[in-house]
Amino acid sequence: MKIDYTSLSFIDLINKIEATRFFDLPRMVREAFLRISGRVDAIDVATLPKYKVYTALLTQSGTNAPVATVLENTLGGDVTWERIDLGYYSANTSGLLTLNKTGFFVQPIDSGVEAFLYSNLLDVNKIELLTRNAALEGLDGTLLKTLIEIRVYS
Repeated sequence: MKIDYTSLSFIDLINKIEATRFFDLPRMVREAFLRISGRVDAIDVATLPKYKVYTALLTQSGTNAPVATVLENTLGGDVTWERIDLGYYSANTSGLLTLNKTGFFVQPIDSGVEAFLYSNLLDVNKIELLTRNAALEGLDGTLLKTLIEIRVYS
């Protein structure tokens, strides 16, 4: 007599697997995996992040562009850093940012000098980052493992 394993609860199915004879084992295991896979699929979808992220530590010295130590990048492309002028830098992408759906966070500067940090999303390709002294003049050399996180929400 064949047993309909699809009508058993998951716990009953596991109990049957433990007490079964070998000839029915493949069908019971298959049913158990089918049930687990449905639950795993639901968990996977529920835990998907609602945004893509770029997280890096930025260091800049002299007249060099900031150097990024990338901690995570799920944007789907590269972010390159450029020094435009004294204390003026940009993060450049190839259309990876979305207007009205991009947020970014920059750790405050802790360089030992009085410095301020400003940032702005310019378009779908570029974020600008400015470092300024107390007189609001451009200031290089203040980014030292400064954390930046860019989030692009879906």
